[in-house]
Amino acid sequence: MLLCAFARAAVVNIYKTSSLADIRYDVVGFAVLGILALFFIGLFLVRFVPDRGHKGAIFQCVLRSNFAMYGLPLAISLAGDAGGRTAAALSVFSIPLFNILAVIGLSRFAGEEAHKHIKSDVKKILKGIVTNPLILGCVFGFLALCARMLFERLGAGFRLTDIKSLYEALTELAAVASPMSLIVLGAQFEFSAANALKKQIALATTMRLVFAPALVLSAAFLVLQDMGTGDLAGLMALFSSPVAVSSAILAREMKSDYALASQLVVWTTLFSFITIFLMALLFRTLGIL
Repeated sequence: MLLCAFARAAVVNIYKTSSLADIRYDVVGFAVLGILALFFIGLFLVRFVPDRGHKGAIFQCVLRSNFAMYGLPLAISLAGDAGGRTAAALSVFSIPLFNILAVIGLSRFAGEEAHKHIKSDVKKILKGIVTNPLILGCVFGFLALCARMLFERLGAGFRLTDIKSLYEALTELAAVASPMSLIVLGAQFEFSAANALKKQIALATTMRLVFAPALVLSAAFLVLQDMGTGDLAGLMALFSSPVAVSSAILAREMKSDYALASQLVVWTTLFSFITIFLMALLFRTLGIL
């Protein structure tokens, strides 16, 4: 049920994008390459994780940030409207990509205990991608955005916002999806469980909050030409945010380690306040943010 709420949130977040024509595609292309790099790094890293049941949760933590929840407000707080525009543009491409790659990765690692008896095949992975609610939400969001842009070009006055009951329901669900998940996770969270998982938590948290932003942002300074503060703020929000809240929900739905995934959501969220503050302080001190 929570996964469906995130799917509805994806529809609204994508539909709210101002225009595909205003997007700086070199920044978006770099972000996509950064996400793909983390995808392959995550797949490589979990080869060294001894417990097969932990692989999916750690993989998601390396790959996915909570950009849907923190991206826009964080980017705006760092660079004002310029950061908000970059974050909105990045969300159109990054959120669907995060979800697609997460489903692909979890299809590989889900139900590792049963892996001795049943091998995953390409057909099973493709079915998991096509039927996943988060992926479907992103597809419907794109279709709604394209329809809105077509109506604007044709001069038609109809918008999804004209169906007030539907749009308001989707907007309210989008607003409560992540907070609702945090409440559910908080109710089920046990600090005592962290002792048994401290090595996995330390590894995945370090990868998500230190390695991922350090790697991608360092490459951004080398690769991107004329990167403004808004571009930096958007990329920083995308790659330095804690692991997505929906990662725990998706882990449970796809028979991965829900306990570890929920621990990683809590601990990366807590430590991200420190790492993001230090990162912003460093960039402001250097005069590049």
